[in-house]
Amino acid sequence: DVLIECGTFLGGSALYFASIMDLMNKGRVLTIDIEDKPNKPKHKRIEYFLGSSTSPKIVQAIKSRIKPGEKVMLVLDSDHK
Repeated sequence: DVLIECGTFLGGSALYFASIMDLMNKGRVLTIDIEDKPNKPKHKRIEYFLGSSTSPKIVQAIKSRIKPGEKVMLVLDSDHK
């Protein structure tokens, strides 16, 4: 139902996930990054968040968009150390 992506970068993965969700006719992507890169893809299933994925403000914003009973998948792609 919901895919949370930590590490948007240019938005390519978010667009890929949203396109797969189009084929399934359900789901949405909530994607987070600390940097706001220009020209990220626009798609009705993608919502972008600017900030740290561990900040209380972002965590609350994400939590508020998940409805009870929805299945959630988390993709951690933000720290490449």
